[in-house]
Amino acid sequence: MKRKYTFVIFYFCLFTFGLFTQQPTQEWVQRFTNGSYASGQSVQLDSVGNAYVLVNTTIADSTQGDYCVLKYTSGGTLLWTTYYNSPGNLTDDPNAFVVSGSGDIFVTGQTRINFNSYITTVKFNSSGVLQWAKTFDSGFLSSDAVDIALDSEGNIAICGGTKVTSSLSVGFVIKYNSSGDSLWAKRYNPAQKHNFFAKLAIDNQDNIVVTGYYDFDSNVDYLIVKYLPDGNMTWNVTYDSPQNYDDGAMFLAIDTNRNIYTVGTSAVPAQTANNILVKINSSGAIQWAKIFTGILSGEGRCQYPGGIVTTPDGNSICYTTFCANGTGGGGYDIVTLKYNSIGDTQWVKRYWGGVPGTQNYPSKIILDSINNVYITGYAYNSLNGDDFVTIKYLNSGLQQWVMTYNGNIVNGGDYSSDIILNNNFVIYLSGSSMRQTFPLRLDAVTIKYSQPIGIIGESGEVPNKYKLYQNYPNPFNSSTMITYAVPEKTFIKLNIYDITGRLIKQLVNNEQSSGYYSLAVNMEDLSSGIYLYTLLSNDKIINTKKLILVK
Repeated sequence: MKRKYTFVIFYFCLFTFGLFTQQPTQEWVQRFTNGSYASGQSVQLDSVGNAYVLVNTTIADSTQGDYCVLKYTSGGTLLWTTYYNSPGNLTDDPNAFVVSGSGDIFVTGQTRINFNSYITTVKFNSSGVLQWAKTFDSGFLSSDAVDIALDSEGNIAICGGTKVTSSLSVGFVIKYNSSGDSLWAKRYNPAQKHNFFAKLAIDNQDNIVVTGYYDFDSNVDYLIVKYLPDGNMTWNVTYDSPQNYDDGAMFLAIDTNRNIYTVGTSAVPAQTANNILVKINSSGAIQWAKIFTGILSGEGRCQYPGGIVTTPDGNSICYTTFCANGTGGGGYDIVTLKYNSIGDTQWVKRYWGGVPGTQNYPSKIILDSINNVYITGYAYNSLNGDDFVTIKYLNSGLQQWVMTYNGNIVNGGDYSSDIILNNNFVIYLSGSSMRQTFPLRLDAVTIKYSQPIGIIGESGEVPNKYKLYQNYPNPFNSSTMITYAVPEKTFIKLNIYDITGRLIKQLVNNEQSSGYYSLAVNMEDLSSGIYLYTLLSNDKIINTKKLILVK
């Protein structure tokens, strides 16, 4: 079999080497079929590797939706299905959920009782048993919760909007403890101006930050508000694009230095939208704003941000992804950008799918523990219909692989909505897919991919000497990458020792041909500290280096 090689540059220790590109392995696909429809919206993992999927579906074949959560083992076995149907027995829309490390599940969204809309948040335990349901009555026409997060003490924060009058809606934040007691609720309405909170994040001091939009009478701007853990607002800030277009923030991320990054759209007359990334420090001062027009030629058609994520290492590196005007005969590309801490663009990558006119839409962007980038979404063209599409870039910007999923019906509708990884680089996707039987309705789909832990590479020439590279990142939390060079066929050992010299892990213990080798190493089971790793050839020590595990 012919082997295909992709070359990638890693910029550490001032050396370069190539990595052998391997596609992930699809471990399983599970479809959840209900009487009417089922749409997978989000996926989460607990500390022991079970996967939880939030589904918008119905208990019976009716037009009314209900909250639904599925729990799968890591092997893909469905352990249970649980539902919440509000007392009104009308449409209930689950919009967001979060899972604690112990497997408690918190779901929030909108329920309808007596044809009024309310915010309802529910808790299920790890067995799927309902623990409590809390409905927040704003006292106004209707309310909707759109995002949820847990703080370090297990409290739950949710955000969204409430309609005060037919012409005025305002953003809100509600905080509950794990028992469902309301700690506080805040509406943002300083000047009777229309606003909405679209996303929420909690920093490492349990401050709550929300982002969305604020409607000044003449135009709409980004709105970012920070609340202390006790609910007091510490600051609020708005951002208006240079041309005073209507601007709305849609996604939010916070780095370990508590800098805030928010991204959204800026409406451009006679076009679609620009995307704008804004960085704000922990005191509420705007540091910079970067506008991405998406223009390749002619009119810009950049639109639909797919998310934002920052590196966990304190270096304030930020990645965003958008849908933008296409490179391949029209359509839309998935465009991914990397920015450094001062807002300089490090790279821009486009994915168009290879079929002219394909419309690609990103749904979620995440990083793994060594800052590789994953984007999931869906792609539509006249040949294939709608398919899942998932892309991986190395942190250098090199595209490593693309995976697609075309469900039970060829050229049917398949839409990926969320992606998450565990510490072993295992990938879970959730979304929806058209079922095979009539009437043609959607099933909730969950997919698991595994990635090879060891990645073998060549640089186009045989290394002229043995070499052990410094692991990256270092220090690290749980996972890191170790690379080494082998100039000839020999028996290789790669060992990890504690500081006393006791063997902790044997990563490699076999014969290897000449080439460059790289291994993703997971040390989640070990305590923080300094460890040593040693490369041996035919039991002769080549080199030893130090790695630092920080949890």
